[in-house]
Amino acid sequence: MTETGVVVTNTIYDVATEFSSAEFGTVLLNNKIGCIDKTGKIVVPIEFQKAQFL
Repeated sequence: MTETGVVVTNTIYDVATEFSSAEFGTVLLNNKIGCIDKTGKIVVPIEFQKAQFL
């Protein structure tokens, strides 16, 4: 949901960040990290949602 109350996704995530100036937000669902755009569309394919950072 945006700051104006517009619903942008029908998925309930465990954790979600505010949208950055890059027009996407990060989400955490079942210990998997993903990115969504402002329409709620996943912009990182599901098979790449879990990543290890060095």
